[in-house]
Amino acid sequence: MSEAIDASRGDYDDPLATPTYILGLVGTVILIATVVLVHTLSNNTGQSMQDEALERDYFEIEQVRARQQEQLSSTVWTIQEEDRASIPIQQGMERVIEQYGNGN
Repeated sequence: MSEAIDASRGDYDDPLATPTYILGLVGTVILIATVVLVHTLSNNTGQSMQDEALERDYFEIEQVRARQQEQLSSTVWTIQEEDRASIPIQQGMERVIEQYGNGN
């Protein structure tokens, strides 16, 4: 039996071993370098975003604390039509003690 050889399909010999090993080794090194680079960049980006969020949160918390401290230590009309005012907490505690006694 004679087999028909199709010249358009090329040579079916196995590739040489040395170039295959070199190509596999170079591909592995490139893959590992890429994974390490991506991990490093994503870790740095995540850390910097976290630091930025912490700084922003700290700033906002300090602003809220300053407003709260101002409310605790200043006298302000809350509802002027009804003659209501907010007074500092220390003064309020003193007035309650004066009016109702110290409980003894």
